[in-house]
Amino acid sequence: MDVQFPILAIGDFDAAEFADAAGSLARQGAMIVPDVPAAVRAIDGGFAPALVILAQCWPGEFPSRQIDALRRAAPLARIINLLGPWMEGETRSGKPIAGALRVYWHQWTDLAGQLETPNRWSVWSLPQTASEDQRLLSEQQFPPSDRAARGSGSLLIAVVADEGQSAQSLTAMCERRGWQSVWLRSIAAEISFHPDAILFDAAHNSQTDMTQLARLQVACHNCPIVVLAGFPRAEDVSPWKSAGATAIVSKPFLTRDLLREIERLTGKSAATNG
Repeated sequence: MDVQFPILAIGDFDAAEFADAAGSLARQGAMIVPDVPAAVRAIDGGFAPALVILAQCWPGEFPSRQIDALRRAAPLARIINLLGPWMEGETRSGKPIAGALRVYWHQWTDLAGQLETPNRWSVWSLPQTASEDQRLLSEQQFPPSDRAARGSGSLLIAVVADEGQSAQSLTAMCERRGWQSVWLRSIAAEISFHPDAILFDAAHNSQTDMTQLARLQVACHNCPIVVLAGFPRAEDVSPWKSAGATAIVSKPFLTRDLLREIERLTGKSAATNG
């Protein structure tokens, strides 16, 4: 483990939704403990984490008194709250951990990429008091060296959606990012153009959606497909990926999360930012 960037991971990493995170953290030499009291004991024993990852399965799993004890033990460590399926929507109905960066379990791949290069800009670079708006603005202003590493150039994004309103919203999002976009209203046996990525809006999470996705994968020559699915559970991921999904983003989503996923899959950032 890089002693300059020690990671302390807390929670039930045997849970199916955290399997990818557990493997990645183990490879990076992170210390993994089952609960906050064990984490505090490790810190008191001399372990000094730069980053703490709280894998949370359900609301209230980590009482506020435990979070306070954790902050007292490691006041300089940034906290990332890795959220399981039952944590969807907690920003509206629950009590999010103050000052913690919230990342859903299906967004782990992007976070893992940032953990592998801790000296670059990252989602935890800002202070704990930074607002979500400040984090979003910072993400849009990468340092020059980081922009070069991410690449540049316009993308062509195809949108597959049954509802015109959803399609218009997604195409407008891409165009604001400096990309070209097109609404693919029907899926023929062969698509005449070659998009860099496809956004597939799963309106019903049904077998019909699965069949349509499989046809799309064949028609578009296996280009990356991001499925937008409503509140996916761990058991939903495997069927979607078997049907052709390259990645899954849950609805409702933050625009920045979807844009980041597209950039990760294509290896390019916005033309306006590149």
